[in-house]
Amino acid sequence: MNNRIKIISGCLRHIACTQNLNNDEEEYRINVIEPTKRIAEMYESIIKTNTEPTEEHIEQVLEHLISIFKTKMVPENEQVERLESLFFDAVNDEVVAKIYSNLNKSRNYSIV
Repeated sequence: MNNRIKIISGCLRHIACTQNLNNDEEEYRINVIEPTKRIAEMYESIIKTNTEPTEEHIEQVLEHLISIFKTKMVPENEQVERLESLFFDAVNDEVVAKIYSNLNKSRNYSIV
């Protein structure tokens, strides 16, 4: 499995493994369940067609993940830890490194 596919599957894993602290069922449905379905569909399509995820795929998935974290009210330190674990094995990929750098700049914290 290549690094970009690992990031997408890792995002799905982190979505499933983070506790939801938001009691608003409608917000959860709209901002967690629906984007998670889109990520899963994208992942399945990439696997079935044996294609390389693009920079846009990775950016979309990470934007969804961060939005899902916020909706689930995941503490920021946990968000950082989970994002760090996604990027740890994939920083040698040029596209992933670029996205990683941009994410650090936009979030105003460093992912080591």
